[in-house]
Amino acid sequence: MKKAVLLFCFLSGYLVLFFHLGSMPFYGADEPRYAQVGKEMLENSDFITPTLGHRPWLEKPPLLYWLEASSYRLLGVSESSARLPNAILTLLAALAIGYLGWRITGEAWCAVFAYLILLSSVLFVIFGRAASTDMALTVPYSLMLITAFIALEEESLRWASLSGFFGALAILAKGPIGVVLAVGTLFIYMLILRRFPTWKIIGVFTLVMAAAGLPWFILAWIANGSNFFLTFIVNHHVARFLTDLHHHSQPIWYYLPVLLLGFFPWVFFLFPAARDFLRRKRDLSCPEFRLLLFLWIWALLPFLFFSASSAKLPGYILPSFPPLALLVSMEWKRHQEEECPGPVPGRFMQRLLLIFALLLAIGFPLAARLEYGRIDIGLAAGIPFMAGIILSAWWSRKNLVASSFLALAGGMILSMSTLFAVGAPVLGQYYSTAELVRSVDSEISACQPLVLYRFFHHSAFYYSAGRITPDSLNSPREMAEYVEKHPQDSYILLTTRHGLEEFGPLYGTEVTGPVGKLFIIKLPNRDRMLTRRIRSSLTADSPGPGRD
Repeated sequence: MKKAVLLFCFLSGYLVLFFHLGSMPFYGADEPRYAQVGKEMLENSDFITPTLGHRPWLEKPPLLYWLEASSYRLLGVSESSARLPNAILTLLAALAIGYLGWRITGEAWCAVFAYLILLSSVLFVIFGRAASTDMALTVPYSLMLITAFIALEEESLRWASLSGFFGALAILAKGPIGVVLAVGTLFIYMLILRRFPTWKIIGVFTLVMAAAGLPWFILAWIANGSNFFLTFIVNHHVARFLTDLHHHSQPIWYYLPVLLLGFFPWVFFLFPAARDFLRRKRDLSCPEFRLLLFLWIWALLPFLFFSASSAKLPGYILPSFPPLALLVSMEWKRHQEEECPGPVPGRFMQRLLLIFALLLAIGFPLAARLEYGRIDIGLAAGIPFMAGIILSAWWSRKNLVASSFLALAGGMILSMSTLFAVGAPVLGQYYSTAELVRSVDSEISACQPLVLYRFFHHSAFYYSAGRITPDSLNSPREMAEYVEKHPQDSYILLTTRHGLEEFGPLYGTEVTGPVGKLFIIKLPNRDRMLTRRIRSSLTADSPGPGRD
C-alpha cells in the first residue's frame, strides 16, 4: 500500500507539473517578457541588471531570471526550459508543506493529503507551469515561514538561519513584500502566544537574510543609480499598492471568486475546517493547535492584504495556498482517525460539491465548443474529474476516507494533465502569437519589422526577437503615416479580424489565418502606392467603427 501511494504521488507530481510543460507557447503579458529577460541575461552575461530589449528592466529582482538563464544554459532556450524552474519550485513547496504536517502531527497521511491537495489546486498548478515571478516568490516565502515555525517551536538557530536564507530568496524573487508579510504573520502568531524568540534567533535570521539578499540590491543601485529606486521601489511597490497606475484595479471582494475557482475542489473543505478550528479548545500548549493557529494567520494575511491593495492579480494570493492545503489535509486526517460517516462533515457539503462538479462537467464541453470549436477539450477536462467525484462519493459512503480522498485528487490531477495534452496546442493558438510570428520569421527584420495592427501582445516581441513595431497601430490613418515614414516594398501585419476587414480588400493582399483569432496580412507597396490606396479607402468608405 505504501509503495502504491508513493507511486501515485510521484506520478501526480510529474503529470501536473512536467507533462507537456512546453506544449503551449508563451501566453499572457508576463511569461514572454520574463522569458526574454532571462534569455538576454544569459546572452549578455550580466547578472546584475536585467534587460528587456537590451534596456534595463528593473521592475522585478533577478531570482527568476537567474533560474531561467541557468535552465537555458543547461537545456537550451525553449518554453519548457523557461518554465522548468517554477515547476521544480512548485514541487518543492508541495513536499515542504507535507513535511511540516508530518513533522508536527506525526501522521504520514497528513503529508500525503497536503502534498496532493496543493498539486491538484487549479490556480497553484497553472502558475507552477508558468514562467512568472508569482511562484518564484510563493515557494521561498512558504519555506521561510515553515522553517521559521520550526525554529520557534524548537528554538533552533539552525532552522532560523535556514529561514533567513529563504527570506533572502523571497526578497530576490519579488522585493521586500514577501518578507514584510512573513514577518507580519510571525509577529501576529507570537503576539497571540505571548512568546517571542530569543535575540540570538532574531539576530541569526536577520544576518543571514541580509548577507544573502542585500548584495544584489547594492550592486543594482550602483549600476543603475536613482533609476533603480524610482522604478523598483516607488513605481512597482508603493504606487502599485496605493494607486491604479498599472491598471490592475479590482473590487475588494475580487479574491473570493479567485479562491473559489483557484482552490477548487478543496475550497469546499475550508468551511468545516474553519468551523472545527473555532470550536476547538484553545490549548496553546498543544503543538497541533499552534500549527492550526499559525496556518490560519499565514493564509489570511496575504488574502486580506492584497484585497486592500489597489492592484489585484490572481497570482498575488498564491502564498495563501500552501497553508490552506495543510489545513484541509488536517481536516481529512481528523475524519480518517475518527471514522466519521464520510470525509466531509455533513451531507450538505458532499451534495454541494457533486452539484458544482456536475455543472462544470456539462459546462466545460459546451464552453469549449462555443469558444474554440473543440468539444474534446471540454470532455478532457470534465470526464476524468467527474469520474473522480463519483468514486470519491462512493468510497465516502463506505467510510474509506483515504480512498475517497485519492479518488478526488486523482480525478483533478488526471483532468488537468489531460487538458494540458489535448488543450494546450489549441489554447496556444488563441492566446499566443507564436505560430503566426514563426511563419514569417524569415521575412521580418529590424529594418522591416512585423507591424502590429489593432493588436498588441508581448509574445510577439519574444517570438520575433524584438522585430516588431514598438506599439500597435490602431487606425488606417496611423498605418498610412507609418508607410510614409518607413518606405518598404511590402508590409507584414499581425492583426485581428477587424484589421482583416480594413485591409483585406486592398489589391494584392495575402492573408494567412485565422490561427485562433489572428491573421497575418501581407500588403505590397507596388510603385509606392500603398499610402494613396489606404487614404483613398478612408474617403471612399463612410465612417464606421474603427475608422477615422
